[in-house]
Amino acid sequence: MKMFAAFQWFFSKIFNFLFGKTGIFIYVFGWFLVITAAIMLINPERARKSMSGRGFGYIKFFLNIIALFLVMFLLAFGFNTGGTWPKWAMLIGLIVVAVLYKFSLKRIANLLGDLAQIVPVNYLKAYALLQLVIGGLMVFLHKRIWF
Repeated sequence: MKMFAAFQWFFSKIFNFLFGKTGIFIYVFGWFLVITAAIMLINPERARKSMSGRGFGYIKFFLNIIALFLVMFLLAFGFNTGGTWPKWAMLIGLIVVAVLYKFSLKRIANLLGDLAQIVPVNYLKAYALLQLVIGGLMVFLHKRIWF
């Protein structure tokens, strides 16, 4: 968990350095939030897709870390041991990791889509309204309004 916090801290510093102090980015991003929030207020199903997509991004990040660790382990095992059997085991292991990764992504996307279907429409409209307020404040105050 400390590694994830370190990644989050590092990338938030880079993101703030590149985009947090730039006035035009704040203005454009604020209008983006306002426009997408207005669309989500008109059609709450878009808010449902947006919420499930954001949750999927976090889970995909952790899956990428796990898959990368497994691939690096298999590559190190295959290249550091002699003979042909470890090479075949490495190749089969890489194929298994790729198939499991793809299957896991599809399964998790379907699961999050199913979970998002139970969210009431009033909550989706509140989510869109909150996004509209944040975007409006960013446009009118010319300041970043996120954590």
